[in-house]
Amino acid sequence: MKWVFICILLFSFVSAHTSFELAEVYSPERTIVMALPETIVGELDVKNVFLMRDAHIEVPWEYGVTVRGKARYIWGVTPRTPGNYSIMLRDALVIVNGTPRVQDVLFPFMIRGNSSLYSFTPGVIDLNQSTILTLTSRANTRLTLPLESEGKTELSLLPGTNKINLTTTGIGFKEHLILGEYDVPLLGKEEQTSRILPRFSISPGSLSFRGGIGSTTKWSVNITNEELKDQKLTFEWNASLVTVTPRSLTLQEMSELTVSLAQPLRTSFTTVIMIYSGNYSYPLTVSILLTQPLNETSRERNYSALFCGEVPGFLCSQDARCAEEPLPVGGLAPGQICCPIACTSPSEPSSLTPWLLFLGACVLAGGAYYYYKVKKTPDAFEERIKSAEKKIHP
Repeated sequence: MKWVFICILLFSFVSAHTSFELAEVYSPERTIVMALPETIVGELDVKNVFLMRDAHIEVPWEYGVTVRGKARYIWGVTPRTPGNYSIMLRDALVIVNGTPRVQDVLFPFMIRGNSSLYSFTPGVIDLNQSTILTLTSRANTRLTLPLESEGKTELSLLPGTNKINLTTTGIGFKEHLILGEYDVPLLGKEEQTSRILPRFSISPGSLSFRGGIGSTTKWSVNITNEELKDQKLTFEWNASLVTVTPRSLTLQEMSELTVSLAQPLRTSFTTVIMIYSGNYSYPLTVSILLTQPLNETSRERNYSALFCGEVPGFLCSQDARCAEEPLPVGGLAPGQICCPIACTSPSEPSSLTPWLLFLGACVLAGGAYYYYKVKKTPDAFEERIKSAEKKIHP
């Protein structure tokens, strides 16, 4: 293992034009850095980040996340095996057409070609502390770095693990550092000072409910003003899951928000209500757990909240016959019933009837043949006896 101690001057070797978006193609064993888009809000937890192959096979990899204020990065080292991969962010809070949703998000890319000469971790440099870069080299490699005293220098990386201790100085950086063939994001003190402080507090901080099919509930949420002036609050939510009243309000000292389910409970879900005040936002999480699945003991009580196709069942006319008792589901039109299995109209003959008639006819025909051909036909031996008797007794 090789250790190098570097003091970096960041004034002349950076640029403000790198977006750190995920590329379409990477080489194997290369460090990738991705900045999360602004449409993904809420906290970034390293436990919710996964690498997937072909969108469904989880692959182990060396990775991490870096969060400082508004800056949120996912970084890692690509696998050695080429293929189609995706970084998956599980249960991400996403704003879709102005509506907040909780869903899994995939960031796809491909791995092609030969392995990169070297990779490094972590993928982001924090200027508020000394950073130890771990560079894994697959060959003898020359690496260019900026230096405070000489402007820049070249380092020799040996095959295997190389450690570089970076102590950062200077305040003229913009966005990233050129580290050989890589652009490395830099996070500095302005990320801390630009952090937006909360403008209001929420109680309770999250909402949850456990119930069976067809149940409903509502909550009262208290919003307390943390500033000395009134605030204009606006809300965004998924209207198909929850209802929020009012749609907006002027927050003075304290206000109340009413949240309820948009319809009787049918399935578990998690959603969020985004609360905005200027450039500050708060995601109010709503977690619903269906604790009473559909079963034999709850049919009569719960079916009224379901449609026939959701049971599942078969929608039939009212004069149809069900092999079992019709299900008491909701949404039936006049003259309709819902059968648990396929229904048969009483006017419709059974498919077995023609075969039963044919079999009966065959039995009758066989009986008639036996009676007339066997019972009515004289036996030959009996005829000879009668002929001999006539000769003896003419």
